[in-house]
Amino acid sequence: MVADVVLDLASDVFAGHDMIEDMTYTPAAGSASSVRAVVSRGISRVGYDSTLNAAHDEATFLKSVITTPKRGDTINDGTTTFTFVSAIADDAVTATWLVSG
Repeated sequence: MVADVVLDLASDVFAGHDMIEDMTYTPAAGSASSVRAVVSRGISRVGYDSTLNAAHDEATFLKSVITTPKRGDTINDGTTTFTFVSAIADDAVTATWLVSG
């Protein structure tokens, strides 16, 4: 279980960081909601553990806000709708998903 102090710190970072934006999250089944997230475009992950060496887009968000992300969910930054493809990382505080947009 993640300590409350870690969750509070992550929430503070997502609330105040310039690169993290207000977006609309829409689950494949359910209602849309406002979230703070960041979409990083043209990312290339390289290294021993990486299977994503081609350039791609990633969305990172708090797990306390999007608790059960699923393939087919979308996130919209006001100009582009990104569709969740698959999880890349999840540390129980934040999650990063491969997205297409």
